[in-house]
Amino acid sequence: MGEGPVECAVYYIHRCSASFRNGSDLRPLYNFITAALAPPAGGEWKCPVLIIDDVSVLLSLGVTSVQVLDFIHYCRAGVCSRYQGNVVCLVQGDEGSEDAEYELLLRSLCHQSGLLLQVEGLVTGFCKDVHGELTITRRTHNTERPVTYQYKIHDKSVSFFARGLSAAVL
Repeated sequence: MGEGPVECAVYYIHRCSASFRNGSDLRPLYNFITAALAPPAGGEWKCPVLIIDDVSVLLSLGVTSVQVLDFIHYCRAGVCSRYQGNVVCLVQGDEGSEDAEYELLLRSLCHQSGLLLQVEGLVTGFCKDVHGELTITRRTHNTERPVTYQYKIHDKSVSFFARGLSAAVL
């Protein structure tokens, strides 16, 4: 396995997944992230971003939603407060899920977030020129301002446009 931070993080989670199944907490993972985010001697970070790709995987490893939320809280406190950075979390699934742990995690993360990006396929089904919708909700001072765009995925890029303004309509 390589020596880069991504390979190290994947290896670390794989190595610790057995202890997650036993109901242990996420402190060792948090300590690993904190150590990885520590700036080099005499240096400093400028606005680091911690990306947690599919936080719901932790639920499938036996970690409770409360433990995951505590973990995210501490990550946000460290990255956002200490380094003036951001934490980005991916949560996959349906909002109408019957899994209570997943629902608690999803609703709590949405409540804590300043910016929500919700990507979904078209409710009407497949379309050649529109592949889905992206809803961006910016939460400021107790107000939510959602904006919805449609998108089309190309070989190496994505096109975004307002509803009803795809190339097929125009």
